[in-house]
Amino acid sequence: MSLAGPSQLVRHARFAQFQPVSRSFSDFSSVKRFMNLVNLVKVWKRCPIQPAVLRNELDQPFSITRSDRNVVSYINESMSINSDFSNVVAGRSDSGFLESVAKNLRWYYLHSLSCFVGLEKERDEILNAMPVLFSEILNAFVTKDFKDLDSFTLVPEALDFHKDRAFKLTDSQREALKISEEDFLGETGYIMNDGGFKKTNMNSISRYCHSISTIEKDVFDRDLKDQFCKYTIRMGALRRQKQLFKWLEAYPFRTDNEQLKLKTPRDYGFPSPRYVIVEMEICQRLIQCDKRKYELAKERFIYDFHIFSF
Repeated sequence: MSLAGPSQLVRHARFAQFQPVSRSFSDFSSVKRFMNLVNLVKVWKRCPIQPAVLRNELDQPFSITRSDRNVVSYINESMSINSDFSNVVAGRSDSGFLESVAKNLRWYYLHSLSCFVGLEKERDEILNAMPVLFSEILNAFVTKDFKDLDSFTLVPEALDFHKDRAFKLTDSQREALKISEEDFLGETGYIMNDGGFKKTNMNSISRYCHSISTIEKDVFDRDLKDQFCKYTIRMGALRRQKQLFKWLEAYPFRTDNEQLKLKTPRDYGFPSPRYVIVEMEICQRLIQCDKRKYELAKERFIYDFHIFSF
């Protein structure tokens, strides 16, 4: 099994074209970021996500996952803009009191665990590497070529499921997975969790992780030789979103009571905006320094990933 750290992943020749996107995490214009979010809200209002029963055969949502979760859960969960994050978050931002408390408690657990295992120290490396991995995962399904993912996967046989699904995709499904760095949601592509206390640890890695756990088994439920820390990061893209943003400029937008609903331009390829979300499960070996202290090994591996297109 080959070991590859995040720095090796970013320097890989095939990923070179995506490096500007990962660097943009810290240096893109705040004005540009704000306008991208405004335009994204326009798309959500003018072209809301449609359930499967209202779509034609070529526009059906689909998922590629070995988990019980399916794409319908994403359509129902939706996404929103949180004013504290100024970014895309999972779920609705107008939660009630009890729901907000539950989110905050869950975030506090994630934040405490990320600090305990040392995940917080590696925030920048992780966030710089994930846009590269996100793009390569989708590219593997488009090209039916997974060789560049083999060496980064904890158990390479775990890719057999995804390879099989890649060859069973229809032409329209494969087209739905074709994205570029300009299609990333909210500029960087990250879909953050909506937990955490306002204006506290806004840039913590726990804002980006949707789950953190320790594992001792692989995806086939077989025992691993070592104990690992596994964390899940979501990234998303809106296919050809620049085209949609430009197209919507012709229609005045009312922020208070927008009622106009539109279909996408004819040359867009799909009758409604097409989103793709990838849940990337990453793992690192846990090193116990003493009874109360752990560290993470530098090598990162793909544990599994899940794709949702709708």
